[in-house]
Amino acid sequence: MPRPKLCGGWVSQQALHYLGGSLPADIVDHPFRRLEIQCGGTTNVILPEKPLGVFVDRAVFDEYLLGCAQKSGVAVRYEKVTAIREDPAGVVIETGDGHFRATGAIIAAGANSRLIQTSRPGKTTKMFAGCLEQRLPSTIAQQLALIPGTARLMFGDVPSGLGWLLHHGNYLLLGIGCPLTQVKSLKTYFRRTWEILGLSGDLIAPRGHLLPRGGQRWLPGTDQCLPAGDSAGFVDAFSGEGIAFAIRSGQLAAQALLFGGRSPAVLYRELCRDEIMRPLRQSRLAADVFYRLSKQKMSTILSDENILKRFCSLANGQDSYCRFIFAAGWSYLRGYRRRLKT
Repeated sequence: MPRPKLCGGWVSQQALHYLGGSLPADIVDHPFRRLEIQCGGTTNVILPEKPLGVFVDRAVFDEYLLGCAQKSGVAVRYEKVTAIREDPAGVVIETGDGHFRATGAIIAAGANSRLIQTSRPGKTTKMFAGCLEQRLPSTIAQQLALIPGTARLMFGDVPSGLGWLLHHGNYLLLGIGCPLTQVKSLKTYFRRTWEILGLSGDLIAPRGHLLPRGGQRWLPGTDQCLPAGDSAGFVDAFSGEGIAFAIRSGQLAAQALLFGGRSPAVLYRELCRDEIMRPLRQSRLAADVFYRLSKQKMSTILSDENILKRFCSLANGQDSYCRFIFAAGWSYLRGYRRRLKT
């Protein structure tokens, strides 16, 4: 720490709530004050009454969280973990320099770490989405008609996925993401997004990473070894947002290890079931339904002001995907009836 981390760097209001309400001003790139939804050549703008969170640089944000942990008394060691073993007394953590014994362990090692194989089922392509992302200089924001504190979400051009363009103030982040089962080459769609935005092809140099598709029908954890965040598969399958779930699952895992007695995993699953797993399964359903629509149908739904407001409520953790899907269905039917009349 600090180290670069591929991520849009959006800390939602829900994530801020889990952290106690706010972040120091010096680690915030810019408040998230403007949302643009682009689909089928149409861009709809939302100016929410309350910011949808803040944009941060993940290297800075993660180092801040580490510093908070250290101030609370946590001892930090940098060693490569080679294996984690469970025994009746707890867990043994093997490293290149020796081993440590603990009553339990929380694994927060990303979506693709070999350390999580004991507490998750075998990997399949259906479990993951692929993402490509690139940081761009803020000097091209004028060319893209983007102002600081704006997120532009682009639907309909990436199969079963989306693109994003986030203006952090001093830089922009351009990215795309979709299920691995939908594309053979993410770079092809990244280049297409690049061309749609009218950017120079000579500058293309994205980096890639895997994201779990949340909503898998299993609950993570073994007796004393609990995965959190991406390691547990806790990522919104519709939007790709995972910071809020990473924070909350880490808190719940700690609570389970402190108060779960002989089986923290059982308590962890119970704590996660309603607060994390249920909304993630709804996000998976929303993604499976919405991203199968044609671009024209997507554009009709995303042009509805009520749907855009609900989208903001979702982003702030104040609405559910079930209500969003229901409202989107009614929105499309109303639009279809209007087209029949004309």
